[in-house]
Amino acid sequence: MNFLLKVEQDKFDAAGSQAEIIRDDPALQGSPISGATYSQILGALGHPGAITEDTLNFERQADGEETSTNNLNNATLTGNFQLGEYTLTSVTGLISYDFVEVCDCDYVAAPIMSALLDEDYEQFSQEIRIVSPVGDQFDWLGGFFYQSSELNLDDDIRIPTNSVLGLLSGGALAALTGKGASRNYQVDTDMWSAFFQGRYHFTDDLTLTLGARYTSEEKTASRVINITDLSTHEITEDPVASILFDAVFGVQNEQSPLSLQGHNLSGIRDESSFTPLINISYKLEEDVMVYASATTGFKAGGFDARANNVESWEFEQEEATAFEFGVKSSLLNNTLEANLSFYRTEYDNLQISQFDGVLGYNVGNAKDTVVQGVEVDGRWALTDSLAMQYSAAYLDHEFKDFKNGNCYNRQVPDGDMGAGGNQLCDYTGKSGQYKPKITASLGLDYFKEVSFAGFEYFKATIGLYHSAKQNVDVNLNPLYEIDAYTKVNMRIALEGESWSVALFAKNLTNEKVLTYTGNTPLSASTFDTNTFYGFVDRPSVIGIQVDYNFN
Repeated sequence: MNFLLKVEQDKFDAAGSQAEIIRDDPALQGSPISGATYSQILGALGHPGAITEDTLNFERQADGEETSTNNLNNATLTGNFQLGEYTLTSVTGLISYDFVEVCDCDYVAAPIMSALLDEDYEQFSQEIRIVSPVGDQFDWLGGFFYQSSELNLDDDIRIPTNSVLGLLSGGALAALTGKGASRNYQVDTDMWSAFFQGRYHFTDDLTLTLGARYTSEEKTASRVINITDLSTHEITEDPVASILFDAVFGVQNEQSPLSLQGHNLSGIRDESSFTPLINISYKLEEDVMVYASATTGFKAGGFDARANNVESWEFEQEEATAFEFGVKSSLLNNTLEANLSFYRTEYDNLQISQFDGVLGYNVGNAKDTVVQGVEVDGRWALTDSLAMQYSAAYLDHEFKDFKNGNCYNRQVPDGDMGAGGNQLCDYTGKSGQYKPKITASLGLDYFKEVSFAGFEYFKATIGLYHSAKQNVDVNLNPLYEIDAYTKVNMRIALEGESWSVALFAKNLTNEKVLTYTGNTPLSASTFDTNTFYGFVDRPSVIGIQVDYNFN
């Protein structure tokens, strides 16, 4: 019998954001401000420096506070008990976090709008599993898992009193200033599952694995949006403000007479799933094994936290069926490890979040999606001091049936009819966000014993990572299918029993890589421009790391 208790507490704060304006296309002909860029419009409204650059240059433009305060707590107790030849394991977990973020989410240096987010989460989990002795012709494990969680999210879309929105349309939007759209979202989740997996060894070379899991999950959620006065934090008595939030921003709310349903939603989802697994493996030789597997999985449906319209409330559960065939081998007197796998995963109702074009995000389901590809990976001990790690993958991701996607700005709708009679866009035949066809990595590790100033080892590592082009836009705008890139990382270290000193470099080639793009909030819907913001990966970083082990 033994126990292991792990307790962890993390606190970290952040200031600023790595988002910046990366493109600013003017309003089209026929617009009241045709031919003008977002930068020019904001300049005419008294903020000529709101957008000084519209290219990726690692410069953030903001005029408001941007902070993030985060707390994380984690406690895990693991106990192992011997029941004769069997092992009973209990894993009890407690997790909680909370964070408060202030975001200058118009992403320009002009007072337009901001957002405040306050989220807290608590989770309890308990797993009990029993494992049979290994080495018998039939070995198995089985168990039970339970998890309960509570999530509470408050956020405010805030229009400050000096917002330039008050200057538009002859002051027709002035009632918005000093007001906020206040959202409260809560969801309580209870989930349990029972699982079993067994292996039958027909011979020393041929093994059949069968497994199954039954999962039941219940969610109870609510979402309400009220329009409030920022000065008092009370629900506004100004009916014009609530109507404008609804009509101009698409934020349906409790106070707007345009929202016949108001915006006070609640619901319960109770769903279950049985997910079996089968795997068969066969040793062609002592160091070469082939295998084939088929398995299923699911992700429960839920309730949309970030949507601003009442129609986007529930989304359906996601189901997947996966097939894989592969080879694992150890060659050249166990100095070369080489693995090859082919896979195909078929998704029903894949859950996808997309920008609504104004100020919100909607979660929906892509009816039919297929992901398939091939992967190669392994390690090679070239000498006693030099080792190599390598991997390469080809990925084919395709929406086979996704006619209900949110359109990107200026896209011609061609999909199904959505809620409220709005036509959506058809993404059938396209690949999803963050889906490069080719990825590859190569690393070299050099190790040598030394005797220098108390150090015992010299280690040097260099790694290369390559990614083919991919779309990083949340709504798959073809403007942001970014080019292929290759990153190079390096580390040189002297290590001793207690001390280690290392020189490291990340992204030595200083690749400028966009990690996420989207239309700048309100730029398209209110100002009629096609302006984009992007989150940017770090440029080249070089530093020195010193570690001391107190053990």
